[in-house]
Amino acid sequence: MTRCEDLLALRGVGSVGFYNGSDQTPEDIPFPSCLAAALRFIGEDYSWTTFTEKGKTWHRNDLYIELLGASGMAFGLRWKAGWYQDAADMMFVADPTEIIRRSFAHVGYGFRGIDKSGNPGDEARFVNEITESLRAGRPVLSFGVVGPPECGLITGYDEGGEVLIGWSYFQDLPPFNYGVEHEPDGTYRKRNWFPDTWSLIVIEDKVDRPEPADRNAEILRWAVSVARNPGDRWGGGTQHTGLAAYDAWAKQVTNDADFFTDDERVFRSRHEIHNSAVSIVAECRWAASELLKMMAESQTKTAPDLLAAADRFRREHDLMWQAWGLVGGNGNPKAHEAFVDPQIRKELASVILKARDLDAEAIGIIEKLCC
Repeated sequence: MTRCEDLLALRGVGSVGFYNGSDQTPEDIPFPSCLAAALRFIGEDYSWTTFTEKGKTWHRNDLYIELLGASGMAFGLRWKAGWYQDAADMMFVADPTEIIRRSFAHVGYGFRGIDKSGNPGDEARFVNEITESLRAGRPVLSFGVVGPPECGLITGYDEGGEVLIGWSYFQDLPPFNYGVEHEPDGTYRKRNWFPDTWSLIVIEDKVDRPEPADRNAEILRWAVSVARNPGDRWGGGTQHTGLAAYDAWAKQVTNDADFFTDDERVFRSRHEIHNSAVSIVAECRWAASELLKMMAESQTKTAPDLLAAADRFRREHDLMWQAWGLVGGNGNPKAHEAFVDPQIRKELASVILKARDLDAEAIGIIEKLCC
């Protein structure tokens, strides 16, 4: 911890961000990654698993995997009708308050959400909550500060709270990082942060935590609920969640009227939105597979069924690589040009619906375990 009269910074909080080619498995879903980093900093000792796949050694953050499961995100999907940048926002695969509550309950910590009220004293109230938490040695989860209202971490402040320090998924991505400076350890420094901050989550003291078998059972029950709920109850607009999201996504991709334009910016944007969903399914269903295999190690009686569901999720992950292949590969800078082709979009829709069917099979297996 670095501290002076107006500066306090928690040094050593693990960085968060989109996958950058390292040997750590991707953590592209902000909320569970930020919570995992905060909990590790305050002393929670969860395992890391090292494995080799396709000739590369990987390190898997098991706490991140657990939180993806407890939140429901490992088993969820969202598609907001139309072409919105937040079409696949994972904080809306279910009621966001329930996603947060279940995540904290799983790890055995209390929490407090801090929202804007519209009153003149809001900024001072936010500063007070941030400074008190940091003085207690606990990072603060924030939605916004840098970039869109995705989860990030506040790990310090300067000038009595006029400047915030922390980690954001968007701190190095134009145009979201306008006015952002950096600390020597890589954390951002952001002045005039309050207008760009939507809400905070303060980590409170430990609470009673269910036994491992009960935690696993709750994850499985919640997985079924998330997958079976078609959406439209939260998040605004016309949104589809769970298995219904695949149908809405496939329908959107094959709507040729959305591509009657010569504006390349439109093609790029629509491909980015689609590609975000592909990436999310790839990562989350891989995590679901890994989590179910972890459960199977300690649940001999249900292990065959857990492994059968894990196999479906892993095959669903592999289908997303087929989706990337149809547009020239993952990361292809010309992918948006291929995405315009009606035949390719038709093939992409077929892959999406095959993924839906595998998802439905996996959820059906899990549902029988919950009866």
